[in-house]
Amino acid sequence: MFPELTGIPLSAEIPTRIGLVWKKGKYQNKGMREFLAFCRSYYSSAKSR
Repeated sequence: MFPELTGIPLSAEIPTRIGLVWKKGKYQNKGMREFLAFCRSYYSSAKSR
């Protein structure tokens, strides 16, 4: 796709912190609820790695 670009593998993880914000008490559709559940699950298991 971009032949002029070259990937450089990183030897160590780069620690990052993210935050998600949404209005409490507002309607969340099914996709949003599933996304939040995935994020909670993924990042809670990432702490134990």
